[in-house]
Amino acid sequence: MCSFYLPVLGKNVALEDVFYFSALAHHRTIKDPKVVSRHQLYIKALESTGVKIELGRFKEKTLRCYSCNTPYIAHEEKETDVAIACKLMELFFVDACDIVVLVTGDTDLISAVKSCQRIFIDKK
Repeated sequence: MCSFYLPVLGKNVALEDVFYFSALAHHRTIKDPKVVSRHQLYIKALESTGVKIELGRFKEKTLRCYSCNTPYIAHEEKETDVAIACKLMELFFVDACDIVVLVTGDTDLISAVKSCQRIFIDKK
């Protein structure tokens, strides 16, 4: 999949590394006992192709219902956004690449991308 998009980026573009950032949802095993093992299997498949894995964690958080004020436990993924932002800066800082393709639906990373655009004006 990644190599398919290389021509869009330019003629002399080569794929160097692929990074996968995620966290294992151990808290979801109550509803789905195999959720973590399936994710681990997916991670092993990615690793077998050379993808570099970086795992964050989930943090338990007590929230309250807006309607009845009853407390409940929720889980929030931690460290993933920061790990992605740090990797982005690291890759450009050590001059490991000229182009980074970031595939995410998380708008929290916009600040990191804008910082990289300001600091590393020759990078894409």
